[in-house]
Amino acid sequence: MTDTPSAPALQKNTEIASRFERAMRLHQKGRLDEAERQYARILESDPDHADTLHLLGVLKSQRGQREEAEALVRKAIAIDPTHPVYHLNLGGILVEAERFEDALPALNTALEIDNSIAKAHYLRGQTLLKLGKLDEAQEQLRRALTLPDAETDLVYREIMDLNVQQEDATALRKTISNALEAHPNDAMLHYHAANSLHAFLFHEDALPYYKKAAEIDPALIGAYCNWGLSLSKLGRPEEAKNILQQALRRRGDIPELYLTLSMIAHDEDELQESVNWAEKALEADPNFAHAYSAIARALDSNGMYEDAIAAYKKALDMDPAMYSALQNLGSTLYSMGFPEKSIEYYAKALELNSKNEVAYWNLSLSFLSIGQLDDGWGLYSYGFGSKQRQPYRPFPGLLWDGSSLKDKTIMVWREQGIGDDLRFSSMYGDIVAQAKKVIIETDARFVPLYQRTWPEAIVRPETNTSTGLGNMMEVDFDVTAPAALPATYLRPHIEDFPKHQGYLVPDPDRRATFREWLDSLGPGLALGFAWRSGKRNAVRSHYYTELEDWIELFKTPGIKLINLQYDNAAPDLEAFERNHGIKIHQAPGLDLYSDLDGAAALTKELDLVVSAGTSVADMAGALGVPVFIYTSAKHVIKLGTDYVPWYPSMDIVDFHPGLSPKEDYVPEVIKRCQRQIKEMQRTAS
Repeated sequence: MTDTPSAPALQKNTEIASRFERAMRLHQKGRLDEAERQYARILESDPDHADTLHLLGVLKSQRGQREEAEALVRKAIAIDPTHPVYHLNLGGILVEAERFEDALPALNTALEIDNSIAKAHYLRGQTLLKLGKLDEAQEQLRRALTLPDAETDLVYREIMDLNVQQEDATALRKTISNALEAHPNDAMLHYHAANSLHAFLFHEDALPYYKKAAEIDPALIGAYCNWGLSLSKLGRPEEAKNILQQALRRRGDIPELYLTLSMIAHDEDELQESVNWAEKALEADPNFAHAYSAIARALDSNGMYEDAIAAYKKALDMDPAMYSALQNLGSTLYSMGFPEKSIEYYAKALELNSKNEVAYWNLSLSFLSIGQLDDGWGLYSYGFGSKQRQPYRPFPGLLWDGSSLKDKTIMVWREQGIGDDLRFSSMYGDIVAQAKKVIIETDARFVPLYQRTWPEAIVRPETNTSTGLGNMMEVDFDVTAPAALPATYLRPHIEDFPKHQGYLVPDPDRRATFREWLDSLGPGLALGFAWRSGKRNAVRSHYYTELEDWIELFKTPGIKLINLQYDNAAPDLEAFERNHGIKIHQAPGLDLYSDLDGAAALTKELDLVVSAGTSVADMAGALGVPVFIYTSAKHVIKLGTDYVPWYPSMDIVDFHPGLSPKEDYVPEVIKRCQRQIKEMQRTAS
């Protein structure tokens, strides 16, 4: 960040001037030990020699001795405050130390003395960017580009970072075009352009820039790695593996390339292959801590939580500053149902990298899980920055800030999956009551159900034609909000959750049809049942069960069993009936996956529901139907309570994944459900 020495002003003392000239040349050649000795000898003769103090400070900075460097340059400034380069290099030292607030006055002074120093404009723009003063940063960086001595490649990189931070995809594309027109053979600029596009999830657009960067500089390993990761995100893992393996053949056993192959295998759910590649990385470099972290991640994804914790700790023993391992170790503990312990590791990760948005997002979930709603909702927006909340629709300048909606049109939009959509829709009634006009964009399957529930609103299927990522074509609203955002303003405390008896309004005609069908099955309470998610893997196996686990419940007198499993459950149901003589009925003509309006009508006619922690349970809770679920201890939907504030009709049984076998929690669910059945039967009689 600091300038290399330039010829000094005329020296009063000829001997000192000659020695200073020799010292400066040694410094320029990188012979720092010899230069430092010469600078020291000058200061023995003249302790107030400002140029020597300044350049010795620069040398100390180059060695990472920032406190000594700052003291020396400040002493030079005290002797001669009119020299702009002194102030410039003081600013550079402070920028390197990430003391951006302190750097700004020094850079301001440098520019007040000489406004034509391109590097001062660049450093000031970089500092303003780090301080979040984005408009000022942009102006400063563009000013640097106009000056003849500007290192324009560096300036363009900062402007790309600024475009990403401002979430301005259109400006980013223009910056990339200008930068590469000026520097067509700069590998780092191509690489930075690709990474910036990657940040917007424009993986296809990033590919040619990664390819060009690797062609220009075959030693730029990061270009191969990120090129492969982008291909993997595009569903082209074989291409990704081919590129990385070619790089290995050309560049040798480079651990980062093996690590990337491990990451791609993990994303494909090929967990053993992921471990194998990580072990290859360790063969190349036994001290490569990231490889142990990759092994830990694969173990975690395989539900082997305790082994994963041991592997993460091994990685951290080797590299205590690996914030990603700290963050992932926290996530493992969170997955096991220990959010209080996870917070400790997320906090450590953030001490090492305060810009780690994934850690902030995970911290948000942990705070919500223990009932710290202010902290949890306050950090919840990091879900988008970390790409953990989807879809990402930033809409710059249009996000609702909680202010009055009396004269405004607000558009709220679905985020995450079906269960989250149902849960957060519980706040739509509040918004409809406050706003002049409400637009709800949701999964097309929910449109008829939501339109019937909130007839005053406009309910429409979500599209990708207007996201705020350079395509604002259909903005017919004043403010907008992702579905969870209103919780910050409408549900800041547990007391703010209403004790509703169901807020969704299913189709009355279809309810009548399903009631007629249920009655045709004979007497008894109708119990809806779902036992797994549509997506299954080793981790999810901790949360889901088999039909055979529930035989004791199914044999409860006075009930009839109704299938609510929305994937293709027919083979399982037929085999179960054949083996055990127990019939679980399927509603005729109803596709529980595609026809959510029909699923709501059927669910509303049931007497109670038993479900794994899936959208089936959310649907029952949103309809006010008694529902029993089983899920991870201290699950985020409980918000630190011993119940589910979103759904008063929901009864939840906790367990610790990886530690609590289903033999522990299934009997508790059955016991509670049977108790409810008996009470309902007693009341009916």
